[in-house]
Amino acid sequence: MPWSPENKFLWDFWFARQGEELHVFYLTAGHEQCKYNDRLKDDLSYVGHALLSPYGWRECTNSSAFTAGAPGAWDDLSIWTGSIIKDVQSNRFYFFYTAR
Repeated sequence: MPWSPENKFLWDFWFARQGEELHVFYLTAGHEQCKYNDRLKDDLSYVGHALLSPYGWRECTNSSAFTAGAPGAWDDLSIWTGSIIKDVQSNRFYFFYTAR
């Protein structure tokens, strides 16, 4: 089922299933913040989150699921991509990401 967050660029996505729920995490940046220039999106990217429901995809929050770190941190500019791994023994999910 096609979907895209409203007024945002969307790229680099990854999925995680939790029971019957399918989650998608993705890199995104607002059109206005990027001045509608997709070349500026990489410096403004953050992780978005959506959930597949019987009615289609819905964005879980209007804000970010994960953003760049505090000034001076190794990940203080932008998030680049990520992945999610489930440890079936502990039933925990681990989020790994790259940034700059």
